[in-house]
Amino acid sequence: MEGKSFISFYKQIIILLLLIVTLIKPGVLSAQISSEDVTNALEIDKLEHPYLFFTNEDKPAMLEGIKSDSVSQKIMEGLLAKAHRLLRMPFEEQKLWEPEHPRFGTDGEATSYINEVSDAVLTLGFLYQMTGDVEYAQKGIEFATAFANIPQWLNGAHVFDIIYPRVWPWNVPDDQVVFSYDITAAGRARVLAIAYDWLYPAFTLEQRDKIRNALLEKAITRVRGNYEFFWWSTAYKCNWSVVCYSGLGITALSLLKESPQLVDVVAECYNRMNLTFDHIGEDGGWQEGRGYYGFMLGHGVYFMDALKRLSKGKYNLFLHPKI
Repeated sequence: MEGKSFISFYKQIIILLLLIVTLIKPGVLSAQISSEDVTNALEIDKLEHPYLFFTNEDKPAMLEGIKSDSVSQKIMEGLLAKAHRLLRMPFEEQKLWEPEHPRFGTDGEATSYINEVSDAVLTLGFLYQMTGDVEYAQKGIEFATAFANIPQWLNGAHVFDIIYPRVWPWNVPDDQVVFSYDITAAGRARVLAIAYDWLYPAFTLEQRDKIRNALLEKAITRVRGNYEFFWWSTAYKCNWSVVCYSGLGITALSLLKESPQLVDVVAECYNRMNLTFDHIGEDGGWQEGRGYYGFMLGHGVYFMDALKRLSKGKYNLFLHPKI
């Protein structure tokens, strides 16, 4: 589970973006889509970072919205104050360790460190886009590099020896043995994917490739083409399916400019999330409870919104009848 400050930052960004970005008119929800469908809808050859949640053309209206809306103003003031501290505070990368049995013990320092780096890289990346101040970008790249250097994005409680004996969700085979990508890795991939989109114009070639390396090695290539080996892949009655696919999907979207072949991952994530949403009950009922339902959609909304925007509303999971 994410730390409180990390969750707070995401809430701020969601609120700010919803307040200042014009909503795209909805399209028609398609049950299943192909790589070709994604390619035709996204106009990949025209993509220029940033593009996940807003483009350079959107920014003047966003900035005007910040000026004219009191809630947006307050959020922006808080982000600027946080960034002022980050620019002047010395930062040193840490080597992380896991407790002997992470399911029953936690490394508070490691968790706090990852949350701090996550919060910093997104704050600085967003402000770089809103202000054009390269100082924000350079400090953001420092944090992004540290994030990429974290040796393992997987939650220590989800490695084989610990998670294997646990009871699996309904409709999931009991013989699963691959646990190299989980909900924690998905959340961390999402953070770096967004930072990649926002900091992209300021990267040197080596810095850009450093972040691409982490996103590909610690997320994309672990799962792409290996879906049947992960228990959560078909766990359509479990929140993990949406969380893992959303993190994977937003990562693939962020890399499409350099790796357009990843449209197959985008299509897979859309289709699998669609199948999971089929199992939402009446009035938002969810067999795992409302907390897990909120956790699932809280993570899912990033990929859902980015794909809706990039496809100009054609592939819009918000239109699923159960949402």
